[in-house]
Amino acid sequence: MKSDFIQLRRERSFGDVITVSFEFIKQEGPELLRLFLTQILPLIVVTVLLGAYFSFEIQDATFSGDPKAVFMSPFYYLSVLVSIFTYYYIQTMVITYMKLYAEKGKGNFRTEETFSYAVGKVFPVFLVSLLVTIMAGLGTILCIVPGIYLAVATSMITVSTVFEGASFDASFSRSFKLIKHEWWNTFLLFFVVGIMVYSIFLLLTIPLMLFGLKPWLWGAKDGLQEMIAMSRSPIYIIANSVVQMLQLVIIAFVYIVLVFQFNNLAEKKEPTELMSKIEELDSDEA
Repeated sequence: MKSDFIQLRRERSFGDVITVSFEFIKQEGPELLRLFLTQILPLIVVTVLLGAYFSFEIQDATFSGDPKAVFMSPFYYLSVLVSIFTYYYIQTMVITYMKLYAEKGKGNFRTEETFSYAVGKVFPVFLVSLLVTIMAGLGTILCIVPGIYLAVATSMITVSTVFEGASFDASFSRSFKLIKHEWWNTFLLFFVVGIMVYSIFLLLTIPLMLFGLKPWLWGAKDGLQEMIAMSRSPIYIIANSVVQMLQLVIIAFVYIVLVFQFNNLAEKKEPTELMSKIEELDSDEA
C-alpha cells in the first residue's frame, strides 16, 4: 500500500472522524468524481428528464381539470423507480469504493470494480433501509424518543450490509452491538453532520427556488403562468439537474462519514490494530 493510505479501521475521536472524512475526499476526490460522472450523472440526467416531463403532465392535467389522470402515466412510476435506484446506488457505490480501498489499498483497484458489486447490493440495501425506516417511523409515532434512538441504533446496518456483506439479521445485530455505549457519540456526530448538510442544501436550493419564483416576486400580471413557463425553460431544468448532482455529492460525504464511524466503532469493540502491533513485536523478537 502507498504511504498516503488512510487507515479506515482505527479508533478516532468525534472530531477526527469528520476530519479524516474530508481528508479521504481530498485524496480520493478525482476517482470519486470520475465514478459520479460515469455512473451517477447518466442516472441524474434520466431522472431530471423524467421528472421534467412528469411535471409538464401535472401542469397540463391540473389545467384540464383532471389532476388524478397524471398518476396513470407510466412516466410517474418510472421516475420514482429511477430516483429510488439512484439514491440507493450512490450509497452502495460509496461504501463499495471504500470497501475496495480498505481491502486492496489506494490505487490498487479499478473504480469500475465498484459497479458489479454495488449494483448487486442496491436491492438488499433498499429492503434494509425500508424496514429500518418503518421501525423508526413507528417509534416516532409512539413517542419521538424511541424513533430517534432507533434511527441512531440502526444507522450502521447499511454499512454492515455492503462493507461486510452481512445478512439483514447479522447487520441488524451488528449495528446495535456497535452503537451500544456509543449512542450519544454517534448521535452528536450525525447531528453536526446533519446541520452541515442541511445548511449546504439550503444554499443550493434557495437560489433555484427564487429563480423559479422570480415572475411572482417581480409582480408579473400572470405570475402563475410565467412560473410554469419558467419551470419548463432549459435554464431551469439544467440548473435543477446541477443542484441534484451537488446534493448527491453531499449525500456521498454523509456515507463516507458513516463508513469511518462504523470502522471507528468496530475497532473500539474489536481492536485489531493493537493485536497487529503485538504480533509485529513478537515477530521482531523472534
